Amino acid sequence: MNALAATAVVEVQNDGRRDFVVNPFNGPWPTKEQLEQTYCSTARTPTCVRRDTGENFVSPPAKFTKMPYSHQASIGMQHQLSSTVAVEADYVFVGGRDERTTQGTTLNNINLSYDPVTGVNYPFTDISRRPFPDWGAIELRMWRGP
Repeated sequence: MNALAATAVVEVQNDGRRDFVVNPFNGPWPTKEQLEQTYCSTARTPTCVRRDTGENFVSPPAKFTKMPYSHQASIGMQHQLSSTVAVEADYVFVGGRDERTTQGTTLNNINLSYDPVTGVNYPFTDISRRPFPDWGAIELRMWRGP
């Protein structure tokens, strides 16, 4: 049997309640069968539940989701001392910001779309802009070689 078909992994958006972490469904946890009846691919309602593929993947709240970027700078000097001797010194700086990497593994949600004008991803909370709106976070995991 397909492991994904036998598993009910769902996306539950944080609604801001203080007890959300310990009580994400705001009551008793639904059974797998109850969840399947509310999947967006089965029941298209404003409160339908989106399937997720993440195994330890949690999409952060929108205010903590930023587009990665870097500051880059370089400067260099050369000086010829004689016809056969020269001195050169260069400094290169790249300072990455808001990068999402953990312990040699990169976890990325690939169920995002991007504004073609700015190149910045639309907020994950805007479900209408997701490439697969019936799904939650779709994890892309890349390992760096040993």
